Amino acid sequence: MREIMKFIDFNDDDAVVVVGNTVPGDMIVDGRIVITTAFSANSVMDVGFVADNQGSTADPNALVTAAVMTSAASLAIDELAASTNKQCTVADQITASLTSSGAITAGKAMIWLLIANSNPLNDDS
Repeated sequence: MREIMKFIDFNDDDAVVVVGNTVPGDMIVDGRIVITTAFSANSVMDVGFVADNQGSTADPNALVTAAVMTSAASLAIDELAASTNKQCTVADQITASLTSSGAITAGKAMIWLLIANSNPLNDDS
């Protein structure tokens, strides 16, 4: 098992931020978005994959779709059990996208993911 953590703040608005990388055999088994400072301007966040972990089309909201970021909270990665959270067959990148309606002046959060790997050659536990 391994962890990935990445901080996102209001300066990342309208950008695609790389949260971390996956390798073949990886499966995201747990995760949270911890909002330490509420984001302004009706901000929402998507978390997903550059190539859907299968080497296909991008799926930028495979793990989280439009999480509301406007209050300090700890939000579950809500699509862990969805069909979009696939076991990696290729190396991929996990990304986060923050979108706000209007001028954003505040906000900070941490994305935390727990990853297991079923390939014994890639398992670092």
